[in-house]
Amino acid sequence: MKRYLIFIFWLLCLSSQAQVNQAQIDAIIPKEKVKTGILYNRVMPFAGLQTFGQNGRKDTSHYEHFIQAYYELYQASYNNKEMLRLEQIRNWIRYKSERNMLLLGLIH
Repeated sequence: MKRYLIFIFWLLCLSSQAQVNQAQIDAIIPKEKVKTGILYNRVMPFAGLQTFGQNGRKDTSHYEHFIQAYYELYQASYNNKEMLRLEQIRNWIRYKSERNMLLLGLIH
């Protein structure tokens, strides 16, 4: 039980720290300076996109990693209105998988 409470406390601290960092980054770096419209430093990089496929590391992904990576890019984007929401991506993948279609994911 003690480990469970410590874990919950750690998650809450991590969440609040991430929000503070995002607000600080948004205050320091103006949107106009971000030419791609996506500032990956605004999110916690659990998918590890900054090192993905570099220095001999694995360069293939799987469903969970792709979803996490897409979610991070969606959250890091200053203008994500043109991007599909995460639930739309999941539904599209489910639809294609049920019809035995080969799915390739590319985030560029």
